[in-house]
Amino acid sequence: MTLSSRLGGVAATLVVASLVLAGCGTRSGELGPSRPASTALPASRAIPAVTTVRKATPTRPQRARLAAARLLEQETLPARAHRVARPPSKALDQPATVPADPNLVDLHRFYVADETVPALLAFLRSHGLPGSSLSSEGESGNLSGTYEWDLGFSLPPVGTVLDSRALEASVVSLGARRSGLRIDAQVTWLPAKPAGDVIPPGAKLLAAWLSKGPDPGQPGHRPVTTTNPKLIEAIRQHINALVVQQPGTTACPADFGQLLTLVFRTRPGAAPLAVVKADPAGCGQIVLTRNGHPVKPALRGGGTFVPFAERELGWPPASR
Repeated sequence: MTLSSRLGGVAATLVVASLVLAGCGTRSGELGPSRPASTALPASRAIPAVTTVRKATPTRPQRARLAAARLLEQETLPARAHRVARPPSKALDQPATVPADPNLVDLHRFYVADETVPALLAFLRSHGLPGSSLSSEGESGNLSGTYEWDLGFSLPPVGTVLDSRALEASVVSLGARRSGLRIDAQVTWLPAKPAGDVIPPGAKLLAAWLSKGPDPGQPGHRPVTTTNPKLIEAIRQHINALVVQQPGTTACPADFGQLLTLVFRTRPGAAPLAVVKADPAGCGQIVLTRNGHPVKPALRGGGTFVPFAERELGWPPASR
């Protein structure tokens, strides 16, 4: 073998070795340069992102509807009463009474009971909802006699949202030992109090007086002024906790014209921070004026607020 052929063989060997080493250098962790390890997980093992879903706060009409539905579910009926889809009598087409309030939810159901009218009425009287009280009883009739009997059960309001809650039961006779029944769950809600329907903090001076009434027993009270911070704050907070006047038509007791006036100021001679005029009789309406304009809707609760203010101000109770 010649020298040139040997050198050619050595060169071929070196080329093959280079190719082998180049191939080995592509394997991670061996002869190639070090690379940072990837922290990404395979798609099948990826951790899903956490999404927080907040439930929307029910509106006041929605809360009234939920409350009415709960009342219907909680009502106790005789074992021999079964629900029907339609009124079992024309006399049950309409509820016996309806609140004169536009903010009303009325949910109702119909039943047929294998009970006489007196037995069904007795059962309903003795199985009222917990916390309810029998608030009304009535009858409807014509020349032929009574054909419908009604019972009403009321429950306390819920905060400043649900103004009234009631169950109305209407019963008719369907013949021998069978009665028809309509149950209405009636719930009314109050409008939300406007942001401006409160007295802001900062009052340092309070002037108050109660006008006379036409009755000699309603002498009223002379104007008084106080700078007592605890007294001013107690009256301010009491007013701010009152609910707004319910819309719609309301039957009010007699009102003889007395009026409690309160003027809140930050300092003597300053423009009023707020002016309050509270009616102790009638529907007890309270009108709050801010920046010279009455805030609407008005507040209610004058019948209890005026005696409270009298006690706080040290006045003797004025008869009404």
